[in-house]
This record gives sequence, structure tokens and C-alpha cells, in this order.
Amino acid sequence: MSQTEVYRGPTGYPMVAGVRGQDVLLFQQFGSYQGEWMMLARTADTFYVYKDSYGSCSGCDSYEAAGFGWRDDGISMDAARKFAEDYKPFIEIPRATMRNLVKNGTLGNVLPANIRDTYSDIDLPSFTNDMALATKLSENMDVTADDILKAPNQELKQKALKQFGYERFVAEVQMVEIDRDGENALLKKDDIVFAYVKDSSTPRRYLLRVPPTMKRVREAIAWTFNMTEAEYQPLAETCAESRFLSNRWHGLWTCPMPPCFAERPTTTSGSGGTLGRKRFARGLPHERCFGHLKSGGADSAQAH
Repeated sequence: MSQTEVYRGPTGYPMVAGVRGQDVLLFQQFGSYQGEWMMLARTADTFYVYKDSYGSCSGCDSYEAAGFGWRDDGISMDAARKFAEDYKPFIEIPRATMRNLVKNGTLGNVLPANIRDTYSDIDLPSFTNDMALATKLSENMDVTADDILKAPNQELKQKALKQFGYERFVAEVQMVEIDRDGENALLKKDDIVFAYVKDSSTPRRYLLRVPPTMKRVREAIAWTFNMTEAEYQPLAETCAESRFLSNRWHGLWTCPMPPCFAERPTTTSGSGGTLGRKRFARGLPHERCFGHLKSGGADSAQAH
């Protein structure tokens, strides 16, 4: 094998699993500028759980010390394998066993007691919930509304919501209407918020997931147009709004408004890690936005 072969998998500490041919299902950092990380990865027949620490500079962080943090010419397979040698999974779980643990709600029981150290930054109950949900999604197991509510990882939560279905989630969970504007309403349960809106030119209604910081339904609808509440003028934009909602539902490539919105991963620091969290972002170019929606990433659902 050529020494110049370039490693093509995930970077950062997930490289530890990627270079071994494992799929990374979940990675999260705990702490602020330094702390600990945990990761769940899998192959076809085995799940792997990793745990180690990270720092904030080359003097206290192994990944940075290896020179991977600033290289733009790629990382060789040899370098990636050498780096991964120092990191081993602390537990390996056969696929059938993992399915049973998740189904019975006993996954946390198999984790070693030493990772429950009082001085650890790791929120083990939350991470265990995330591992269970990541496993269910990976194994196409039934996901419940409670699974979604208990998962703190927003990226996993959104994947699970799409699989579960927005309408079904709203029907099964007692969401609270926190604001109403005519036929439109803002619904909330914990950190999940939907704008329940009516297409102004048809009887169709839509559920649009919006950031949990939204307090008013007009504010939430305006956010979907990349506008502030003050900028949003529904009388002037009735037709555009109708076309926008219809296009979002049918996955078309046209957009009547300035930059649309979608969700995209962003690099974060501190307690969510660089790969473990998703924040809301707006203003994506049209082709990227609707490419995301057409590929199955639409965060809207039609209701009646």
C-alpha cells in the first residue's frame, strides 16, 4: 500500500474509528476549552464505545500535536493509523446484544463504573440516551416520541423527528400553544418548537420546525424567510409565502424570496463538541438550500 495514500474518513478524534473502517454514529466533547470526549461507532456486527480527553493547544491535545489540526494537504493513511493506535474502544458490544440493551433500556448498565467518576465532565445519562437513539436510527428500530424528547443532541433529534414524522409527533406529544396569529400557531414541547401555518391560497397546513428561541408565531414565520419579525410583511408577501411553502413541500428548486434557510452543521466549541451538535443557520444560497430539501432534508411537513 502506498505511503502517500490519503485518509478520506472523518477528521478530529472520530478519525480513531474512521481509520479502522468503523462508521461514527455519535461524537461529543464535554468541557469547555479542554475536557473529555466520547464516541459511538459501529461495523456491520459490532458497536464500539470510545472515551478519552482533548485539549486546547498542541501542548495538551494529541490531535493538534500530531499536526492534523492545521494541515491542508491531507492526512496520510499511515499517519492516521499511527495516531489511532493510542486509542482503543473501552467496550465492544455485539450487534444483537446492543439491540437488546437499547430495546430494554439497559444500555447504561454495561458502561464501566470508572467513567462515572465524580470529577468527569461527561454527562453520562444524556450521552447514554443519545447512544440509544443513534443505535435505533442506525438499526431502523422503532423510535418513540420519548426517545426524541430525551435526546439532547440536536442533530440526532432532527433525524429522529424526520423518521418519526412531524405530524405524528405533534399528535402524540402534548405540545403547548405558546402564541397564535390568526390561523397560524406556535407549538412547543421542551426544546422542540413548530410553527403550524396555513398556506394562504390553499387549505393546506404545514409544520415547520424553528429554533427553540422563537416566542411568537410571526417571528418564527419571518425566520423561515431569513427576515426579522419587523421586516416580515405578510400582506405584501402572501403570494410569495404560498409559493415558498408549496415549493418546500414538493422539493422544487425555485424560490420566490431572498436567501432561503436550512439547517446545517456548524463548528462549535465547548460542551457539544465540533461534530456533536447542530445549530440553526440561515441565508444559504438557493441551490444549496433546496438541494438539501430535495434530498430529504426538508424540515417541513404537510398537515390537514
